[in-house]
Amino acid sequence: MGKTAGSWMDLLDRKSMVRSIPSVLKAMAGHPVPLRITHCITYRCNLNCTYCSRHDIPGRELSTKEIKGLMRSFRGAGTLFWSFNGGEALLREELGELLTFGKNLGITMSFATNGALIRERIDEIGDADMVSVSIDGPRDIQDANRSASYDMVIEGLDTMSTRGIRFNLFAVIGNHNIDSLGHVIDLAEHFGTAAFFQPIRIQKEDKAGNARLYFPEARQMREAVAYLTDEKRKGRPVASSYDYLETIGECWPSGMPGVRCYGGRLFCFITPDGFVTQCCDTLASASANEKCDLIENGVDALKDIPPPKCATCYSSLPLEANLFFTSLRRNPLGGLGKAIRCVLRA
Repeated sequence: MGKTAGSWMDLLDRKSMVRSIPSVLKAMAGHPVPLRITHCITYRCNLNCTYCSRHDIPGRELSTKEIKGLMRSFRGAGTLFWSFNGGEALLREELGELLTFGKNLGITMSFATNGALIRERIDEIGDADMVSVSIDGPRDIQDANRSASYDMVIEGLDTMSTRGIRFNLFAVIGNHNIDSLGHVIDLAEHFGTAAFFQPIRIQKEDKAGNARLYFPEARQMREAVAYLTDEKRKGRPVASSYDYLETIGECWPSGMPGVRCYGGRLFCFITPDGFVTQCCDTLASASANEKCDLIENGVDALKDIPPPKCATCYSSLPLEANLFFTSLRRNPLGGLGKAIRCVLRA
């Protein structure tokens, strides 16, 4: 798999980072650019994870033709990164076709998956620049909470490793696995990749609050973050940044004042039925805003994304980006130096 990432920016190739600079500067000057799109291509899922409720959201899915049209329009508006998410993205039969289409447009393509279908779809996903695979821990924890999927996930990782497809691991932190995070780091080390960590969170569509049953105490979260920080300092493959880990340790599960949100300005999310919104926490309500219907209004819908109001964002890459761009505004030279160091390491 090659060099282990030390931070989330290390997962970007040098060319992509350099190409991003004009868009970042433009957005920070007050002119939004949809640099990264996370497209929840479906809410359907082949697993029934105990703490997830996103698959309960009803609604139609865009056709392949409609998705290609959106990708072409967003590329023209400045999009350089496109990630398919779900539900389970691999339940869309044409996912491989869309990865290839986006890559031919010059977009860096990725997708997130629970990993259970990778082996059977491996011939179709070779154009993915990065695959993010969710795993919670060792077999007993994974199988108890993620539909007995451990062996299928490991087979998928083995297959991608053999094919040379780049991937990273992604683990939510809950009271079901908080004492087993080292297993995820061990797996990342074994496969020569990196692991991201994110606290379990209440999804807005989770009306019953099922995920709250998995909330660790604040003390437990601080201890888990201290462990991950220590492992990172030892050179182990924890991709979550020090800033991210520190913020989670200090703020979870309360708010995080002082972190500026760039949702809807530098990154945004698209629902399966084609509505654009600022983040994953607004997916369930996004379709109620007719002005944000991309099929009807095209990329002009971006200007009608409501300003962000949330102060409790723990989602991995959105919060990483928000922390980085907030620090860049406060200390431009320091932020640019951090980015340049990542470019030189790429």
